Amino acid sequence: LFIMGNAMIMSRIFASLKLSVIMNAFLTTHIQSKIGYILFVNVLLLIVGMFMEGNATIIILATILSRAAQSFGINPVQFGIMMCMSLVMGNATPPVGLCLFVGCDIGKVSLSKAAKAILPFILSIMVVILLVSFIPQLTLAIPKVAGLIK
Repeated sequence: LFIMGNAMIMSRIFASLKLSVIMNAFLTTHIQSKIGYILFVNVLLLIVGMFMEGNATIIILATILSRAAQSFGINPVQFGIMMCMSLVMGNATPPVGLCLFVGCDIGKVSLSKAAKAILPFILSIMVVILLVSFIPQLTLAIPKVAGLIK
């Protein structure tokens, strides 16, 4: 709760400073294509996910990154799924992967042994993230059929 509370405070400070507007201008100026932006966000969230808890990261970065995503024409539902999947992958990778540490503690396994064992899963998650990122129909088909989005 302490982490979430501080993340909310930081998010409010960023909103009052209009950081999302500033970052949107910066990102759309320096990143010219939708593909470049998607790759940037996936790498950024993977790195951030390695060091921070997922919910706090979403609270802090969602408003900042989603404005630029809309500028590039990325659907908010697809962008949210991309964010969550990249952060989950970050939480499962060393050096500070929270989920990896918890799994090692529960399974009574060393971190180095678990990191080697999880590598094929990380690679498969990476492939799925790229598919979800670059083929929006994968994430938007069911909400469209259900009439939840246009």
